Amino acid sequence: QLFTEGAAVLSHCLFDEPGCAGRGREAVPRLLETWAAAEETTRNTPAQTMVSDRLVAMREEVLSPLMDSRLDIGKAELPPPWRVAARAVEKIRYWVNGHIWRETHWLWLMDSLNAREVVQTTWGSADEWLTKFGAH
Repeated sequence: QLFTEGAAVLSHCLFDEPGCAGRGREAVPRLLETWAAAEETTRNTPAQTMVSDRLVAMREEVLSPLMDSRLDIGKAELPPPWRVAARAVEKIRYWVNGHIWRETHWLWLMDSLNAREVVQTTWGSADEWLTKFGAH
């Protein structure tokens, strides 16, 4: 929803520059509500540390452009709601990729430590990877 709202503002601004600032101001409450709802979704659940707490930690950095009272923009500038949506997607993608890599690497490391040799037990042997995916 956050990205969709940001993209809608960008699209509006590309085709209706005079109405861009007004559309941007309309989007701000929706963007803030969407972020707050995402924070609350996993609060008081086992996923709180992984999701809610992480979003709270990123909140100020990602959403601060929306707190600027000057949401009017010039021709050369992208609308703040779009910049916030793109930054949120970038930050969340980076964190999720790192989390997936860390967890996958940890599983592989534990498999190797338990076997006392470098293994690919969780994902099959190197020959299986070559056959299935054309890679080792």
